[in-house]
Amino acid sequence: RGAGDDLFALAVREAGEALSLFKNRERPRESYGGCMDVLFLVDLSYAMNRVWAAVKNAITVLASTLVDTRRMDTRIYLVPFADRIVHPAGSVSANSITSVRNELDRLKPAGGAGADSFVRSLRYAIGTARWRTDADKLMVIISNSGFASRMAEEYGSRARKKGITIHAVSLGSVPGEKSEVLDRLAEIGSGTHAHAARSEEHTSELQSRQS
Repeated sequence: RGAGDDLFALAVREAGEALSLFKNRERPRESYGGCMDVLFLVDLSYAMNRVWAAVKNAITVLASTLVDTRRMDTRIYLVPFADRIVHPAGSVSANSITSVRNELDRLKPAGGAGADSFVRSLRYAIGTARWRTDADKLMVIISNSGFASRMAEEYGSRARKKGITIHAVSLGSVPGEKSEVLDRLAEIGSGTHAHAARSEEHTSELQSRQS
């Protein structure tokens, strides 16, 4: 479990921990430190409305870290899930922080998010997104909605066969018993599942320690 004085700090920390698992690879013909595809499977239901700005910032920071700091040949995929999204569709940006920002600004949280919409977008993310064969593959699932599904085993196994590492972040509105789907996906996908929630009690504790 993660704790911090705001959601943005937690998200940035989780992104940094996820990146630490990947080492830069030498590529003599390129000036980059490696090749990586990162797909964000993001809850776009209304439950994300209050934290959406922080989540967008965290995704942008991660993209900037890969492209500008680590100088990696990077593709960022954005795949939302919500009940109002009938046909999942993902956007891709190759080494362009501006494109990532513009696409994130286009997305607006609305409606709800349940197991059906999540599985539909997860299927798209694993089976339809154009993962490059020579890239390190990372999927980051960010959700503020709780749901149950029996499909985790199947899609986690598919991701593992394709070499996709899965990390998940459950935000404050997801109770423990409703986060088992992401627990299982992260376990099968050789990744981590973090629970990030802002708490006023913890914020007060941090302020007391700083004083």
